[in-house]
Amino acid sequence: MYSDNSTDQTGIPPASKIYPLPGPDQVKVSFMSVKVAKDGSWGLWSDTCWRFDFSVNGAVRSLNKDVNEDDPSFPVNFNFIVDVSAPGSKLTVQVGGKECDWGNSPLPGSIDVWNGDNNYGFGMHTLSAACRDVSYEVTYRIACVQRKVSTISNPRNLWRIPKNSFRIS
Repeated sequence: MYSDNSTDQTGIPPASKIYPLPGPDQVKVSFMSVKVAKDGSWGLWSDTCWRFDFSVNGAVRSLNKDVNEDDPSFPVNFNFIVDVSAPGSKLTVQVGGKECDWGNSPLPGSIDVWNGDNNYGFGMHTLSAACRDVSYEVTYRIACVQRKVSTISNPRNLWRIPKNSFRIS
């Protein structure tokens, strides 16, 4: 039984307690795009295949892409929903990967760590990763989760239509 004294006459907690409205306890991390500045290729091989690993709090999504430093940035469009409701929650955003056509050489990686003290990093950000022959930038956004929620305060009154509510002519 629900015990915070916020029940109605039937002992059922209000819908707002069962299904809380979205708020700052959930964030959406959206990886937007990647721009390769140096691809490490030389001579006749002007592009190379990379596997990018995009990670938020340990959840990973990967993308294989033929990259060339002369190409424009390309879209990623990966989204992660993260619960940050626990006290001391952190949001760890990370990118890395490996070369996938001429071996398994690792790509340089980068990491950002956000918490409640810095508002979980809400806004647009860039992760830059580089080593001697390879460099790239990843653009990502952190925002509140927005959901459309409807709440019925008393489901027993949902279909009740008072008498004399309609006039038939």
